[in-house]
Amino acid sequence: MQPVPRWFTFICWVLAVLFAVFVALQLNDPDRIRWMVIYGAAALSCALLPARKRVAVLAVVVGLIAAAWG
Repeated sequence: MQPVPRWFTFICWVLAVLFAVFVALQLNDPDRIRWMVIYGAAALSCALLPARKRVAVLAVVVGLIAAAWG
């Protein structure tokens, strides 16, 4: 297996941090639980993706749920 490129790992970590910030910003929202769950799942999948390629399935599922919800 080839190692994950550094640029991909960097982008994943940047997205994980941004999604975590989005979770914190939802504290003032009336329906915050739904948003916090979807952003938290996205942050978790972005953080774990460089280490475990099987998390890609979780990332796709989170994306499909978000797209269907939108």
